[in-house]
Amino acid sequence: METSTGWSRRHVLVASGSAAAALAVAGPLSSVAAGARRPGGAPRAVVGATTGLRRDHWTPLVGQTVAVGGPAGSVRATVVEVEDIVGAPAGASQQFAVALEIGRRARDISGLRPVTIARRGVATLLVSPVERGAHHRTYQIVVNTLS
Repeated sequence: METSTGWSRRHVLVASGSAAAALAVAGPLSSVAAGARRPGGAPRAVVGATTGLRRDHWTPLVGQTVAVGGPAGSVRATVVEVEDIVGAPAGASQQFAVALEIGRRARDISGLRPVTIARRGVATLLVSPVERGAHHRTYQIVVNTLS
């Protein structure tokens, strides 16, 4: 039997959108990621400001894993879906949501986290919890950037 965290998908989208807007005002995500430090003090590698912010970075990864970093090390998360967000044109390249799944007993990955995307590099993105199931937990990354 699956239990809910009490957050509806709509609540998560609104909260993620608000946080993304706050980050956009604060500056590009690459500057946030560039300021992130490894435990040894060396800066994390960042491959440009657009890493992870385009749908074509994520669509080929459906069914594959990405590494989501945290204070206690990284957690492997499976990309399960790339979907449209409410109010955005269907298939918009810079307005979409990515659903990630991890094992039920894996460490929590919510928050601003460095996400390693195969052949793209590392980007610091907001990872929000969506659902806790019997066998897995689902998280979401909402991208809503316009150039």
